[in-house]
Amino acid sequence: MVPALPLVVSIVRSGPRLLDDDNLAGSAKHLRDGVAAWAGVDDSPTSPVTWRYGQVRGGYAVTIEIRPGAPGRSRAFLGGGGER
Repeated sequence: MVPALPLVVSIVRSGPRLLDDDNLAGSAKHLRDGVAAWAGVDDSPTSPVTWRYGQVRGGYAVTIEIRPGAPGRSRAFLGGGGER
């Protein structure tokens, strides 16, 4: 079941090395497209989804968190590389 819109979607990549911001966003593109399709929205700047990206060092994995968001324009935030 898809939660009510708007949403905040956080995608956190785990890998042995940290990526720069543009590669971090690119590495999550297929996940973002899949979540948008699941939610029945596009991932354009007018989408009711706020996208957040982050990363940690570790084994290869990804964590996706989906939670209710506040009404307003969609935005994408890139998080820095935290240490695990």
